[in-house]
Amino acid sequence: MTESDMGYLMDNDAELLTAPADRSLERLESQVWQHVSERMHARAAVRRRLSVQGLIMFMAFIGSIGFGINATHHLQDSLGGEELSLALNLAPSSLLLSQFR
Repeated sequence: MTESDMGYLMDNDAELLTAPADRSLERLESQVWQHVSERMHARAAVRRRLSVQGLIMFMAFIGSIGFGINATHHLQDSLGGEELSLALNLAPSSLLLSQFR
């Protein structure tokens, strides 16, 4: 910015300060409080929405763990438990044997 630009800005600011107000400020405070209230309500709605979503995700996570445990126990009971044993050394070639078909 040059000095002439600064002088213009200062003159412009001085004109704005001495010019009559073109807006009524009677309702300014009520409008400010209305906007503050709207923002508070919007933030509260977002917090509620995130809380509900978190609760749903937590319940889905716990449900999937319970389902996985139940399915694993049911599968072990129906297969006799041998096929899921970690003691078996299953190499890719052993899967070709007839007992695993």
